[in-house]
Amino acid sequence: MARAESYVLNYVGGIVTLLAGVYTAVTGNLLGFISISESLGAAMVLGFGIWGIVVGIVVILGGMAIQAGKIFAGSATSLIFNGLGLVTGQGFVIGPVLGIIGGAVGFKTKTK
Repeated sequence: MARAESYVLNYVGGIVTLLAGVYTAVTGNLLGFISISESLGAAMVLGFGIWGIVVGIVVILGGMAIQAGKIFAGSATSLIFNGLGLVTGQGFVIGPVLGIIGGAVGFKTKTK
């Protein structure tokens, strides 16, 4: 795989994670709006959604760095945040897995 596949995998993983974070945040917000008695649980769901949005955006930025030629920095950022996203269950698991593969491939890519 070349650099092209590496940043594409990061983009796809970041977009999946971002969309899952938006879905989780909206669900948490709706739970808090519908049921006041479960507001703590809704706040936790909202917090996980916001974390998913942050992870998705940072992974997309890592893909942009790889595309711009800053392969080491982009791959390191991608691996760190996808690992954190995988541990916290973001992106329906497939998003962080794609990002981790993209980051690992980025590290293997030789710069010219």
